[in-house]
Amino acid sequence: MAGRRRIRRKTERSSPEEYIRNVATLAEMFRKRMKIVKGVELRYELDDLEFLDEYLGEIREKPPTEQLVLMLGAYFAEILRRAVGGEYRYEPERGGLSLRQGGVTCYPLARVRKACATKEKNPLQHYCFSYARRASAEA
Repeated sequence: MAGRRRIRRKTERSSPEEYIRNVATLAEMFRKRMKIVKGVELRYELDDLEFLDEYLGEIREKPPTEQLVLMLGAYFAEILRRAVGGEYRYEPERGGLSLRQGGVTCYPLARVRKACATKEKNPLQHYCFSYARRASAEA
């Protein structure tokens, strides 16, 4: 428990560079947690999006902790970055984390937060493929 609090506080108070470096750490924490808790081996691939959307449906029943939202958002961001490309940026006014590929920017952490609050079906899959289409059209 103390380790979770330490990461969250560090993420919230970090410089932009540290915040961006923490994305990979948080994503890996989520991947390992899902292996233990759900028995699922995530691979940072587009196929993982179906699981993420299903998992969102489960955690909506009881509001998730901020730490879980940060880890899930970081994992989602890593899937986007690996599949579509781009660079992370720190934009606190837009939810903290953005991913920019060419002239197209997306906000993976803000999208996860929104998806936790809605009943939308497959929100992360839709967001990912929309971002990929826009980014490839810009290329």
